[in-house]
Amino acid sequence: MVSSSSRSSLVSTRQPKKNRTEETQANGKPLDRLIKVTNDARTPGYMKLVIDLMLEMKEEIQEANRRNKEQTDEVERLRNENLSLKSQLNALRTSNTLPISTSVSDSASLSSSNNDPDLKRSIVIRNLPEPQCTNSVEKVFHDLSAVTEILSCLDVECLPITTYRMGQESIPDAYELLICDIFINSKCIRFMVVYRVPGNTSGLNRLMKTISDFSICSNPCILLGDFNLPSLYSQGNLCESTNNSQTFLSLILTHGFQQLVTSPTRGNAYLDLLFCNDTFLIRNVQIGAPIGGSDHSTVIFDLNLLVLPEIFEYKRDFKNADYSAILEHLANIDWLGSFNMTNTVNEMYETFLAILHHVIELFFPIRKVKLAQLSLPKYLQRMLNHRTLLWKNAVLKQDANSWDKFKEANLRTEKAVNRYNVYLEKKLIESEDKTKFYSKPRHGANTMVP
Repeated sequence: MVSSSSRSSLVSTRQPKKNRTEETQANGKPLDRLIKVTNDARTPGYMKLVIDLMLEMKEEIQEANRRNKEQTDEVERLRNENLSLKSQLNALRTSNTLPISTSVSDSASLSSSNNDPDLKRSIVIRNLPEPQCTNSVEKVFHDLSAVTEILSCLDVECLPITTYRMGQESIPDAYELLICDIFINSKCIRFMVVYRVPGNTSGLNRLMKTISDFSICSNPCILLGDFNLPSLYSQGNLCESTNNSQTFLSLILTHGFQQLVTSPTRGNAYLDLLFCNDTFLIRNVQIGAPIGGSDHSTVIFDLNLLVLPEIFEYKRDFKNADYSAILEHLANIDWLGSFNMTNTVNEMYETFLAILHHVIELFFPIRKVKLAQLSLPKYLQRMLNHRTLLWKNAVLKQDANSWDKFKEANLRTEKAVNRYNVYLEKKLIESEDKTKFYSKPRHGANTMVP
């Protein structure tokens, strides 16, 4: 009975356990408690170290949260500004006040992906509907977009460089116009070659408008051909003696073109002219003999293009080092004396590294190594550029259709890259070249294939 009553007494006097919140409120803030524990002499050293690290981490987290809040506010502000600009742009497009500039910017973004100078294959697509727009640049952009969509639906792994609608800029008994972008030494030059029928005035305005539309680009433009405007250029100066000359001269001055032919090309008339909006691009303009049975002289000129210098980096040539001299130098070093001058293992390690670096400076020659350039096939480069273009378009529009197109192109590109990697590995194995085979794992991280 006594023991039973004793147990009963113990149970009745037991206090309820406090939760962590109540204990914190009773003993102050957690930070103050940690500081008290750190200042307590009975706290082990390792515990004090852990607490100090926790306090430092708390300050870093607070600073990171503050910066994160600033970045979030900035992103929110930019998002609101972007939405406002989009609404303004949509309003302008709806009011038809920006038809030309919009198409020009779109074509400029597409031209960044058309960087393949080796166009060797072409296809003809029949029954492609004519665009309803009247602007020349919008027509070109419409055709390029249509062909790209057709190839994408057919799952053809290529990106068209440019498109030409047969007879689109050729008007019988009026004029013929050929426009092409040529890439030389990583520089894009737009050539516009013109033939104008003598005495025709009906198609002159359309010809001038087309040339004007295609002259609006960031690349230098060269305009040349048989203009059949003898009254335009006389005695070394551009003239506006006729209405046709006035119209053409207005175009030339608007886009900053300069006429570079200084001698007659047919009798005493200046019919074949050469214009360029970059005077440093063309040099050594000469008049040569006619070709075949033509009665027009030839115009010969040179393009003044910068040759891109090769890029090198300097590395130590460990293969051709004099290792016998290195061993002799290392054998004559007073290692014990050098290490005895240090007090800790870290200082000893630093001394050892300093000696080795000094040996490398003395005995290992420096060689010049050419930096590796991107060596992907042309079709892979076009696919990667097309994927980048679709990604930019999806980020701009933020709609499901654009993102689906990007994901589809991204999947096709990834499969093509994987197939190309398999091809390279198979080719490497079949070559039975041990040097290349064992260098592949070492340089795998620096492969040119993404």
